[in-house]
Amino acid sequence: MKLLLLFTFFLGLTYVNGQNFAPFNDTVPKRFSNSTLPSDDGYFFYSQLNEVNGDTILFSQYFVLSDLEVDVTGTSCAGWGGGQQSVIDTTWFGRVIKYNNATNELILSNIELAQLRFDFGISLGDSSLFYQNAGNEYYIKYESIGTESIFGVIDFVKTFKVLHYDLMANPIASTLHNFEIKLGEDVGLIQFMNCYDFPQTEMGLKLKGQLNPTLGEYQMTYDEAFPWSIGDTLEYTGYNSPSFGGPTTIAYSRYVVNNRIETVDSVYIYFDYDLQVNNSPPGLSNYPPVYLIDYPNPFGYKKGENLIEQPGGMVEIQTTSYFSDSIESCGYKKRVGRVDAFELYCQECDCMIPYDGFGTALHFKDYQATKGITNMSQQLYGSAGYNPYSELIYSNIDGDICGNYVPLGINELELSIKIFPNPTTKELNISLPVQMISGIIKDAKGIEIDTFTIENLNFTRDVSKFSKGVYFLLVRNDHQSSTVRFIVE
Repeated sequence: MKLLLLFTFFLGLTYVNGQNFAPFNDTVPKRFSNSTLPSDDGYFFYSQLNEVNGDTILFSQYFVLSDLEVDVTGTSCAGWGGGQQSVIDTTWFGRVIKYNNATNELILSNIELAQLRFDFGISLGDSSLFYQNAGNEYYIKYESIGTESIFGVIDFVKTFKVLHYDLMANPIASTLHNFEIKLGEDVGLIQFMNCYDFPQTEMGLKLKGQLNPTLGEYQMTYDEAFPWSIGDTLEYTGYNSPSFGGPTTIAYSRYVVNNRIETVDSVYIYFDYDLQVNNSPPGLSNYPPVYLIDYPNPFGYKKGENLIEQPGGMVEIQTTSYFSDSIESCGYKKRVGRVDAFELYCQECDCMIPYDGFGTALHFKDYQATKGITNMSQQLYGSAGYNPYSELIYSNIDGDICGNYVPLGINELELSIKIFPNPTTKELNISLPVQMISGIIKDAKGIEIDTFTIENLNFTRDVSKFSKGVYFLLVRNDHQSSTVRFIVE
């Protein structure tokens, strides 16, 4: 029986070792976080292109814009403007990423173009040198294999331990010494390390989420950004002007959610929409179009779908996309999206050069949890033009108020305050589009009958003791008051 169990164990082990365990592929974007600082989570694998050469796959990772600039005047990178241009950096994986399907070897290159060779095909218990310099040696040791739950998915996982030694084979206490690299049969890399800045910087990374299939938390979802329900209110302002000065269009818009329909896999949100456009200065006719954040009516999305898939700081070959998770406003994290940029990559200076063929250098959109789109702007080419923008100035989402409410007109609230039943005999149900502070009920002669504090968008007042007749409900906040008529029978 003991021999049979051992045979079964080794047979199973041989079978497991013979499976794929590929670290990643170009259809499964991954996102990692710092293993010691989870909030540091902008580490993506997001392949834009791959080339297959025999058993080896060469992955082309995205580039990122750095904070550095170079003067490209007089070079082939000068483009239309020359001067200072943003330098291109690379991702935490390094400039070159190769994976050999036959040998299970992952080959990366750091900032100095030194190779890091991770042999994931070694036998259980064996070690493999993956990096060496004048004073250090780094190995991976195949420690164990077994099943683990990865974001609720059971997967076979190989565990490799990083070992750091000096050239005399003495262990060196460092961040990565004894750090575990984990590689799943189906999930791929679960824990790995920062390679681009290695060995100057030692950092272990842990999988935060991935796509296709979606596991963990990859990016903000539509559900996070747009949880809106009936009565939720958002108000925007926008500014626009012709290039090189001229009259300005100022616009205000308000969305009040009047219905929310959910299907098995989708959400549809319906709005009452109000718009007010102010042209200034008066007397001029050549006004630019309204520039405002807008939503289709109804606005629909699929449940669980990611709002943004690209990594932070991503630079594509022809366009630029930038996304971040670190900004906070009114207590909520903000994801920033920078899209539709007309910039070109210049190999000579390893930088980006602007291109103005469509009249606009960059478009920006900011997304925020619960607030949807909070900012939208254009950065026109050059410094002489005017950059139009629009922003969220007030929101009331599930009673959480952020910003300042601005009335769009004298009586705009009268049409959207809902009271029922009207006429009534016992109770008056009141539904407000925005949060008010206080309420007063007056009779037809203007005498106050009832005063009260308003705490919710939806509330009820008892009018059963009122005499039959016409009454007026007045509601107020710090910016607006409005009155609506009702009848007691």
